[in-house]
Amino acid sequence: MSTTAIANAIKEGLALWKTYIATREQAYKRKMDRKLKLAIEYAERYILNNESDGDKNLREKYRKKFFKYN
Repeated sequence: MSTTAIANAIKEGLALWKTYIATREQAYKRKMDRKLKLAIEYAERYILNNESDGDKNLREKYRKKFFKYN
C-alpha cells in the first residue's frame, strides 16, 4: 500500500469520525430539549398547585420532577 492510499484512508476515517460526533451532539441536544420541556411543565404545575393551595404531596412531586429534569 502506498503512503498516499494510507493518507487517504486516514482522512476518510477522520471525516467519518466528525460525522459521528456531529450526530451524537445533535441527539444530545434533542434529549436536553425534551428534559427542559418537562422541567418547564412541572414548574408550571408546581406554581399552579401552590396558588390554589393544592395537595402538599402533589406539590412535592412536581418540585422533585422539576429539579430532576432541570
